[in-house]
Amino acid sequence: MPLRTLAACAAAATTAILLPLLASAPATASTSMLPGSWSTAHGAATATGTTSLQRPGPLTPIVTLVIKGKLTSTGPDCYAAWTQITTGTTATAPVKTAEVCGSETVDIATDRTALNSVSGHIFICRGTENATDCGPRQRL
Repeated sequence: MPLRTLAACAAAATTAILLPLLASAPATASTSMLPGSWSTAHGAATATGTTSLQRPGPLTPIVTLVIKGKLTSTGPDCYAAWTQITTGTTATAPVKTAEVCGSETVDIATDRTALNSVSGHIFICRGTENATDCGPRQRL
């Protein structure tokens, strides 16, 4: 079989396989993967929530880590929930995602988008200005 004919057959076979997949999934569909729950604590504060990975479509390399939860304190001090995200092999600096002072509960809601892979940690620190007096890091 001539090389040109072989290439045409391969292209036709690939199109026959991929075309139904592309047609069956809307371009704006969001696919959620790997839902999980997490919890962590430090001092009088606790944080609990969920994570999920979302893709804008089935064949895209873009992925978003979605973090949702609650930060609760039962004491008089201030606490903050911090997240540190890793994209590929690079960890970002910790980012404050929620804070409480005194006995209260607040929402935690953040997300981070990257190419191919994204993961992270969440942790609680006493005070709201920096991440120095902190509890254990919980993998997301």
